[in-house]
Amino acid sequence: MAKRLQPIGCLLPRLSEVRSQYADARETINRLEAAISERDRETEESVHDRDLEKNTLTAKITALEAKAEEGTQAYAQALKVNVSRLYAFSVLFPSTVNGLVQTNTTPHHQHHNFTLRHRHQ
Repeated sequence: MAKRLQPIGCLLPRLSEVRSQYADARETINRLEAAISERDRETEESVHDRDLEKNTLTAKITALEAKAEEGTQAYAQALKVNVSRLYAFSVLFPSTVNGLVQTNTTPHHQHHNFTLRHRHQ
C-alpha cells in the first residue's frame, strides 16, 4: 500500500506552527544566553572585587606587621636603655638595687632579678 501524499495546502498550517515553535525556542535560547552572559560578567566583576579587596587587606596587614615590628624594636630599644640605666644605677647605689631585687619576687620579676644579681656580682 503506497503512502498517499497530502496536498501542500494541508501542510502549510503545520509548517507555520513548527516555525512559530522554532521562533519561540530561539527567543528562549537568546534570553538564556543573555542571562548567562550577564551572570558571567557579574561573576568576573565579583572576582575582580574580591581580588581587589584581598589585595587591599594584604597591604593593610603588611603595613600593620611593619608597624608592629617597628613598635617591638622601639620597645626592645627602650627596654635595653632602661636595663642599662638600671645597671648603671646598681653600680652607683648597690644597696638600693639589692633592696629592690629582694622585694620584687613575683615570677615575672625573678628572671630580671637573677640577671641583675649576677651582673652586679
